[in-house]
Amino acid sequence: MLAKPKVKAEIKHEQKGRSDRLRIGSDWIVMRLEQEASDKNNTAAARIRALELLGKHIGLFQPKRVEVAYSGILFSDV
Repeated sequence: MLAKPKVKAEIKHEQKGRSDRLRIGSDWIVMRLEQEASDKNNTAAARIRALELLGKHIGLFQPKRVEVAYSGILFSDV
């Protein structure tokens, strides 16, 4: 269903409306994650998780693309 343009547009519209009502946006989320990551009262696990989410937000953990070229006989070709 998410591949349908009408459904996708309606979901985006509803998410924006909720974000506007709650006054929560990506800037607010990042600010709160920064606070959680630096709060010494939080457990180490909570601080690390906040740092992980911040890293994902800035694309720090994007998988490296590896291309493999093979030119040989495959067993199925024999």
